[in-house]
Amino acid sequence: MKLLVPVFSLTLFLSAFLLFGVQPMFSKMVLPYLGGSPMVWNTAMLFFQAVLLAGYGYAYFNSKIKNVSIQLAIHAGIFLLFLAFLPFTISSSDIPKDINNPTLWQIGLMLSTIGPPFFILSGCAPLLQRWFSLSKHENAENPYFLYAASNIGSMLALLTYPVITEPLFGATQQVYIWSALYGVLIAMIVFCGLLVIKNKKSAENILEMNKHVALLSEKPTWTQRAIWLVLAFIPSSLMLGVTTFMTTDIASVPLLWIIPLSIYVGTFIIAFANKRPFKTSTIAGWHSAIFIIMALVIFNPLQIPTEFKFFFHIFLFSIVALSCHMRLVDYKPHSEYLTEFYFIMSFGGVLGGIFNALLAPVLFTNIWEYTIILALSVFFINPAEIKQEIVKRNFFKGVNFYKVMPIIFSACLAGIYFLGGGEQPDQHKFIINASVILLCAVLALCYNLRFLFACMIALMLLVFPVHVFEHVERDTKNIFTKRNFFGTTRVLEGDDMRIMMHGTTLHGLQFLDKERRMQTTGYYNKETALGEAFTYFSKDDIKHKVAILGLGTGGLACFTAPGREFEFYEIDPDIADLSEKYHYFSYLEDCGNPYKIIIGDARLKVEDVPDGYYDLITVDAFSSDNIPVHLVTKEAIALYVQKLSEDGALIIHISNRHIDLRPVIATIANDLGFSMLERVTSAGDEKTEKELIFDTRAVAVSRKPETIAPLKERGWKEYNEISPVFLWTDEYANIINVLRFLRHSGDQDEDIKSQVKE
Repeated sequence: MKLLVPVFSLTLFLSAFLLFGVQPMFSKMVLPYLGGSPMVWNTAMLFFQAVLLAGYGYAYFNSKIKNVSIQLAIHAGIFLLFLAFLPFTISSSDIPKDINNPTLWQIGLMLSTIGPPFFILSGCAPLLQRWFSLSKHENAENPYFLYAASNIGSMLALLTYPVITEPLFGATQQVYIWSALYGVLIAMIVFCGLLVIKNKKSAENILEMNKHVALLSEKPTWTQRAIWLVLAFIPSSLMLGVTTFMTTDIASVPLLWIIPLSIYVGTFIIAFANKRPFKTSTIAGWHSAIFIIMALVIFNPLQIPTEFKFFFHIFLFSIVALSCHMRLVDYKPHSEYLTEFYFIMSFGGVLGGIFNALLAPVLFTNIWEYTIILALSVFFINPAEIKQEIVKRNFFKGVNFYKVMPIIFSACLAGIYFLGGGEQPDQHKFIINASVILLCAVLALCYNLRFLFACMIALMLLVFPVHVFEHVERDTKNIFTKRNFFGTTRVLEGDDMRIMMHGTTLHGLQFLDKERRMQTTGYYNKETALGEAFTYFSKDDIKHKVAILGLGTGGLACFTAPGREFEFYEIDPDIADLSEKYHYFSYLEDCGNPYKIIIGDARLKVEDVPDGYYDLITVDAFSSDNIPVHLVTKEAIALYVQKLSEDGALIIHISNRHIDLRPVIATIANDLGFSMLERVTSAGDEKTEKELIFDTRAVAVSRKPETIAPLKERGWKEYNEISPVFLWTDEYANIINVLRFLRHSGDQDEDIKSQVKE
């Protein structure tokens, strides 16, 4: 009897550890074949949630079998059967070169490799808890506490992956270790089943327990089931929404997938704890407050640091997920309906994945699903409950609550107006927005108008045109928007130019008047680092065959030279359509050089080219500020140089708001025995505004030092920050060490200033 809790806890811990450990592991394995898109993780999460639901459904029907011995035999038998799928692998020879529907292809690949083992693992938590409820243990009627052990295993698997598992073990080693632990789990499950059979309640006790359950608990109603479903749906959708937000602007890597997923699991741990550190009403108050703050932040016309946005959205997601999960657990049924509760809870999670991964890209041209679900979450806040908590804590010491709140509201607005200089246009606009938001909040809190609060905030969020322009502040109108697996692409038009946006990053622009439309702009102007490199390599007809990994607006096609041919590699067909189908940008047709656009993942397509085929390769394939890591690993750099002629050069555009790739490329070049130079150019505010020239970072790599040595005359320098932690490979990439806000920004700024001065 004493062994029941520790054995069941350890078994549930290991099953959850394997269940959640395989998610970042397998997703990272498939990432290089899909262009590093943030949608890879959303699709993976949809798959895992769907299989989790299937596993919970299996556990529900298995638990209906009256004989535990038969349940155990079925469960262990399926575990043994699915050993045939281990160890799982992804072979590049099995990957089609042209994938028309990446979402369905990825789901099919996962289903045929990791799907069966993941399915049977998914059924462990509800089934083992149900077995425990049939034992003679004193806590048998409330086995929900075992869910905490399961969630701790999930959390540990996620948190250790980027800091222990990924750095210490290659992908192949990870798979073999995971497969070995899967075998250990089979033995532990059999042990759990035998313990229950040995300590099982008698038939009389079970009959008496069923009568007791019938008296004390009612069968869940469809209304209760609907509440379970929605309260599980909201955090699941928000988790994917906030992950897309982060990975769109930084990188699709396990670290940034794991943070929201770890928080998601952590809120379950708190919600299912026997002794919670917070009351549901307290978290509901935080839920209301953080939602109001979010609205104020969104409507603030002033620039907000990216780091603040990052941590704010993480905190926002944490509070909303915890609020929903605590209410979900508050509505949990008796253990008799345990497997049904988990099944519906899992179904809500799947709906969140379907909404974000499948429906949202079709329904919305922008990432509206995030704000819609945030607004939906407010419907589950009870203002009366918050008000009672405030009164209970004696914040107003007997003062009439309904009179105090409007006074505080008026005082806040007056303070914002007079102290903030309300006569300035931006601040005046912010005060109007803040007034409406705070008024909705006060009305909702004072008079219990929950739907007014939710609907007004939702309406404001949905109609507010949020556009982020880091480089250009001009009046523009949106003339094209399209969203697909690879993200949202927009074309904006001003009085004298067109702009291409991908995610939140400006990727190129072109003047509209005939005299200037062949003038390269942005990162590709002749005065930038990229422009300097192309200007040199265009001189004297020294580089003929040119490959550009990433099309953008096609501006690099204007670096013409006699006999030069361009081959553009572009994974997103919508980007190619901007120039060839819709003719929004005319660089390709105006600049005159022969060109070809090859649709597909650049690295996979370049493999088909004969060695020594190109004279010049440029890597400029980033999506928003997202880095497709597989394009800048050691294996990728070696491949590019292999496809270059003996005197060929590789140029990599590394301008990025969040990540400094210079030490990564320098370390890889040093390891491969190649030469590398780097250059930072700053346009200055005046040129940025008038000539549309952007601050640019680029590196040049070659087999022979003399190939790129002439660039030193233009200010290009060697870069000597080399370390094993920067040696990115297909099996290892540490994103933390190259995040700008964690590096010595002062030293970097001085380095930039010195280069610009020279």
